[in-house]
Amino acid sequence: MLIFAMLLVMALTACTTPGVPASCDKDQWPGTQGLNIDGLTSQSDAQQQATLDAVNHAGARWVRVDVNWDYTEPAPGTWVYDAFDRVIPKITSRGMKVLLVMDYGVPRWANGVSDPFVPPTDPNAYGDFAAHVAARYAPYGVIYYEIWNEPNIDIYFHYPDPAKYVQLLQAAYTKIKAAVPNSIVLSGGFAPAATFGPDIAPSDFLDAMYQKGAKAYFDAVADHPYTMPVLASSQVPWGGFNDLVWNTNPYSSPGSHSMRTVMDHYGDGAKKVWATEDGAVVGPLPCSPQCGYFTEHDQAANVANMLATFSGFDWAGPMFIAKWQDATNPFETWGNHLGLLRLDGSQRPSYTEFVNHAFWHAFGQKPPASC
Repeated sequence: MLIFAMLLVMALTACTTPGVPASCDKDQWPGTQGLNIDGLTSQSDAQQQATLDAVNHAGARWVRVDVNWDYTEPAPGTWVYDAFDRVIPKITSRGMKVLLVMDYGVPRWANGVSDPFVPPTDPNAYGDFAAHVAARYAPYGVIYYEIWNEPNIDIYFHYPDPAKYVQLLQAAYTKIKAAVPNSIVLSGGFAPAATFGPDIAPSDFLDAMYQKGAKAYFDAVADHPYTMPVLASSQVPWGGFNDLVWNTNPYSSPGSHSMRTVMDHYGDGAKKVWATEDGAVVGPLPCSPQCGYFTEHDQAANVANMLATFSGFDWAGPMFIAKWQDATNPFETWGNHLGLLRLDGSQRPSYTEFVNHAFWHAFGQKPPASC
């Protein structure tokens, strides 16, 4: 009788969380959340195994990987894939998907100068690079490609020019599709910026891309809708989500519209927007001192809100949180302090929010305490 009672209690308990795996095995959760992982390609094999096990266990289903052109093709037709050959099979073997960024690091032979952020003189050279990478990793199920990173700001594209960018996009799209017909090609993720000086606001840049004939040369739009220090849902008159969706007083030039409005205007409303970077810093904010300081709990609230807000739109694709762990990149400032993990590998409260969202997206509820 006692045994029967115990079995009955166990059965009733199991029924209280329908659809939840008894083991709470995060490795098997479906979902659209991904991560940017600093330094992954430079880790040892053992470190990569440990990192990717942890990332997979946290519920991430995507990993965004930068493929630098000058590393991969240091001379015309000379290919170096060691770093990516080591890491990409490790990602896909765990059931996670890869988004490859066909990145800058433009080799001198391609642009004639020693500045890696000056676009190449011949867009076809960039297209050949992108297609060669695509063909190499398609056998691993890698079919997702982002063309450049933040082409709307001067720091990564000297100097922002929608017409020049569209030429690169057209060349890359055409050649990638020829190499991997089932590929999905994204435009380069836009940085939140004002149309001021050399920089161009995302909605203005996107509008100019359409005017230059880009519509047929991307399958989805990528964006980086950072909103620090406010929440993504707050509809404040500035920030990444405002320029993407709300348009209450956008960063863009007078009379322009949100990115989604621009897409609708050009008959592209059915295409998805992927948030290939978004996150929140711990410490002094990028706009300090006027914006103040983010605590770890501020970061957690911001990460939870951006995941929930973005996933609530029917046009939303995956969202990639920046970043998995704090870093010590000498070329970064606040970007070193975006991690869900601290520099020592311990979990911040934002890690829990990421896991909670992954579980909710998979099963429609927060994970039970036992997970």
